[in-house]
Amino acid sequence: GDRVADGLAGLHAFSRFINLPPVEKSKVDDLVRLEATQQIPFPINEVNWDFTRLPQEDPMDEIEVGIFATRTELVDGFLNDLHEPGIQPAIVTIAPLAIYNFIRANGEDEEGAAIILDIGAEHTDLVIVDGERFWIRNLRIAGNDITKALSERFKVPFAEAEKLKRSSSKSAQAKKIFGTMEPVLKDLVGEIHRSVGFFKSQAEDLNVKRMVLLGDGAKLKNLPKFLRQQLRYKVTRVQQLAEDRFVIDPDVDAAAAPG
Repeated sequence: GDRVADGLAGLHAFSRFINLPPVEKSKVDDLVRLEATQQIPFPINEVNWDFTRLPQEDPMDEIEVGIFATRTELVDGFLNDLHEPGIQPAIVTIAPLAIYNFIRANGEDEEGAAIILDIGAEHTDLVIVDGERFWIRNLRIAGNDITKALSERFKVPFAEAEKLKRSSSKSAQAKKIFGTMEPVLKDLVGEIHRSVGFFKSQAEDLNVKRMVLLGDGAKLKNLPKFLRQQLRYKVTRVQQLAEDRFVIDPDVDAAAAPG
C-alpha cells in the first residue's frame, strides 16, 4: 500500500533549459509546448515530457524553463518490468531530478553552488545546484570503466576486478591499483571541468564552491581526496539521511543499501 517513486537513469533522458520572453502566465504552457516540439529530438507524440519553471525575480525578466523528456517506449518497458513483481509506481521521474530533490530535502544546499556527482556502475549523473537553480548532465565515465581498467591491467575476470576495486584500500597493492584507476578518474575530472565550463557560459554568475558525492562508485576510499586535489573544491560524501526530514522503516537494512 506504500507509494513508490522510481527514477529512470539520466542517460535515457533529454533535458534542456530555455529562456522565454516575459509573457502572461496563461501563455507559458503554449510557448513551452512549441519549444518542446522544436527542442526534443523525437516526435512529441513519442515521448513523455514535462517542464518546470525556475524562479523569476523580476516579472519583466525572461522566463527560464527546464524541459525534460524520455521516449515513451523506454518508460513503458520500465513500467512493465516493475509491474511483473506487482509494483505500481505513483511517480516516475528521471534520476537527475530525483538527485536535485534529495539534495534540497536533505539539507545539503549550503551557501554557494555545488556539484552533485552520483557515480553508478553504468552511468554518472552530474547536477549543479545553486539555490533553486540547477543544471544537469550525464557523464560517460562510471564505476564499470574503473573495473574494466583493473580487469585489463591485472588480467582477471570482471567480477574479480570488481572485488579488487572494492577492497583496494586494504590491499597490499593499493598504490598499484589506484595507479590503474587514475587515468579513468582523470577522464572523469575532464568531463566535470567541461560541464562546469559549459554551464558557466550559460550563467556567468555561477560560482561552484564544493562537491557532494553520491552512489556506490563514490565509496572508493581515495576518491574524495583525489577530486579535491584535482578540482580544488571542498568534497564530501552524503553519509546519512537527515533524520528530521526522512523516516526510515526500522526493518530496512541500511548496511545493504547500494548508495
